[in-house]
Amino acid sequence: PGVFPGAGDSPWVRCQQWARDHTPRDAVFVTPPHLWWLYVPDWRVHSERSTVVTLSELLEVAFAPSYAPIWRERFEALVPGAQARFEGDYFANARLTAEVYRGLPTGRLLQVARRYGASFAVVERPSPHPLPVVWENEGFVVHDVSRGGVEVGWPGQSGQPSAAGARPRPSR
Repeated sequence: PGVFPGAGDSPWVRCQQWARDHTPRDAVFVTPPHLWWLYVPDWRVHSERSTVVTLSELLEVAFAPSYAPIWRERFEALVPGAQARFEGDYFANARLTAEVYRGLPTGRLLQVARRYGASFAVVERPSPHPLPVVWENEGFVVHDVSRGGVEVGWPGQSGQPSAAGARPRPSR
């Protein structure tokens, strides 16, 4: 029992720490956009790395209204159709966002990464994506999305990863 002001040790925090310690400071990540709450720190807290978009960033619109169209475009790219189904209940919106992200086709994940300059994608285990794994723990898999590639149109079309999609042995 007690009050803990920080997140403590968790697979999510360890994933962020790995990113901080093993990737360039200017690395951009695609991350699970729904992960953030009281004891679930936003991706940037421990990773000190950028992410394409998160649900929690919607809170920033109150302070920077000009960010709204940027957020909407990125969020729609990463979790297509989720915004249109939001009904004002944050917890339901977070569950919906998680559902859409977890079902994102590999081709769409690669499109988003390429469009927004991300080199890595973080997904919850088990990962459905046949992409190179650079690190994993009991909760998350970090994929290298800079080497995977698909030739598909934008938006909305999916594709198969290239031969670069082999899963190498992860380094921990």
